[in-house]
Amino acid sequence: MSDEPARPPRRRRGRGLFSLFLIAAFAGAWVALYGFVELADDEVALVTRGGRLVRELEGPGRHVHWPFPIERRFLLSRAARGFPEGRASVVTRDAQLFEARYSGRYRVDDPAAARFGLRSAEGAVDIAVGAALAALATEHAGEGFAHLGARLADMTRRAADTWLRERGTGLRIASLSVDLEAPSAVAELDAEIADLQSRRDSLAAATREETEALLSAARIRALDVTTAARLEHDALVSRASGEAARFRALAAEYRRAPEVVRTRIYLETMETILGSARVVVADPGAPLPAAVAPSPAGAPRGPSTTAPPPAVSSGAPPEAP
Repeated sequence: MSDEPARPPRRRRGRGLFSLFLIAAFAGAWVALYGFVELADDEVALVTRGGRLVRELEGPGRHVHWPFPIERRFLLSRAARGFPEGRASVVTRDAQLFEARYSGRYRVDDPAAARFGLRSAEGAVDIAVGAALAALATEHAGEGFAHLGARLADMTRRAADTWLRERGTGLRIASLSVDLEAPSAVAELDAEIADLQSRRDSLAAATREETEALLSAARIRALDVTTAARLEHDALVSRASGEAARFRALAAEYRRAPEVVRTRIYLETMETILGSARVVVADPGAPLPAAVAPSPAGAPRGPSTTAPPPAVSSGAPPEAP
């Protein structure tokens, strides 16, 4: 027997080399597809790793980075691009309404801020131009705003650039054109506004008149109630003062002659009670007439009739019933 080690068959060794070749070819194709990026003069590639920006690739030619999924790249162009035409309604310092139409082009100065900080670059530019026009309109009267002419576009562009820069958008407006429609183009809207203001003034005047009428009626009513209360108060005070004075005078007389005052009060009281009562003098032994006889309990009283007084006996003095 030979001591030499056994050699693997050529077929198995060929399969292993072929597998390595396939892996190398796949890796090379993967790197060629996702590890190189070809950039033009005005293009920028943002390379991120794990969701964080690691570097920016710019300049014409081919650039290398780790292939996906280790690193991802995002291409942006620094070339000027147009944004859709926009419209804005602005009001001047003297409350004149203008309709502005604008269009233009913008550039990307900060690719990272524009790519990761904005949802829509066109939307940000449109908001910036609208805000700049509104701010400029409030600084001018209607006639002066309409005669700005070509200066309006330049002033709006600079104000919009300031707005974009302060908010870190990474954008800059390259060119802008603004067209204003004269106030006559919105005369119908102005007339409607004037009509609404007139109706508002009329309603305010009517409300003011009705309020004044209600307040006047309320004041008169309050004055009447106050006067009536004051008169009633004065009458009650006067009556109470008179009764108190009468009581004090009667008390002074009572202290001087108690029996006389007591008899006087008794007589005055009986005079008051008997003054409205009917007195019938009858014979003690004779029955009472039907007109003055007491009714049974619960029976209705008949009409009062006047009857001749009964005869009075000569042997006894008359007595009150």
